[in-house]
Amino acid sequence: MDECDAIRQRSLVTVPNERTQAVLHTRAFLELFVAGCLSDYDNEDLKAHVQGLLRHFPNSSDMHMVAIALPKAWGPQWAGPFDAH
Repeated sequence: MDECDAIRQRSLVTVPNERTQAVLHTRAFLELFVAGCLSDYDNEDLKAHVQGLLRHFPNSSDMHMVAIALPKAWGPQWAGPFDAH
């Protein structure tokens, strides 16, 4: 299994509360980043933190299920600039 396959497999062991916390913690992290509050951290520390956030972050399948379950709150997916085609 290569690194990309390992990344795809990680989200399979996430439970709902971990996914919720990942979204909330990622938002908080991004707000700190944009505010310039993370400048004291080196790239390796930031990379390790981001990897932790992504471990349970919703993937495209999760978002598809949410969009079906809550169509008034979540819309359909679109192909973003980093999506594989």
